Amino acid sequence: MARPGCLAGLVLAVGVLVWAGISFSRHDPTPAFDPATTQEVVGAAAGCEPPGLPDPTPEQEQDRRAQIEQAARVDVATSGCLPAVDGGCDEPIISCRIRVGDEAITLRVEYGSCRDLITSRSCEYRLERTNRLLTQQRLHHEFAIFAEEQRAEGAVLRCDTIPGGADLFPLDDSPGLDPGYRSTPYRCYTREPKSVTDVYEVRLYQGGLPVFADERR
Repeated sequence: MARPGCLAGLVLAVGVLVWAGISFSRHDPTPAFDPATTQEVVGAAAGCEPPGLPDPTPEQEQDRRAQIEQAARVDVATSGCLPAVDGGCDEPIISCRIRVGDEAITLRVEYGSCRDLITSRSCEYRLERTNRLLTQQRLHHEFAIFAEEQRAEGAVLRCDTIPGGADLFPLDDSPGLDPGYRSTPYRCYTREPKSVTDVYEVRLYQGGLPVFADERR
């Protein structure tokens, strides 16, 4: 037969365990992000396909500069997940400046000969960026794909707000990172209800593709 003191101690221990279990179930760690400086990622953007820009006019099909300007706008809009962007090329067609949010990205133009067809003019050219571009839309699109499993398990996805909607970074790699990668000051986050927040550093790969590095590793 258990002694009264031992029985009381057992009841107390059970009570402590029950209280600890209830407290743990109610514990809600503080998020590792500031709602005021982040945005919720609601899903992969449908606008990351080539934008639906208007077809060139017959006059534009004969104009080398118009062709290159159109190609530059499509290139930047597609990489930024944007429906359309503004901008054009200089008179010698050495470079094009395309405006994205508060930024303007410059593309150098290298071109060769042109061939006159029956109803148009075909020109050979190549566009080369002078910066890596990161837009809010592209960041959300890629992180939604990256964290698809976490979202399916009930996690909330957020990313830092990019002031002006776009940011530019040098083409060269960041010291200490693998070849092809450039660091950024931005972070994205996944957080399941009443759980700790997983934090991911946003890095830009060659061409400006955002990739995500778990800061715990």
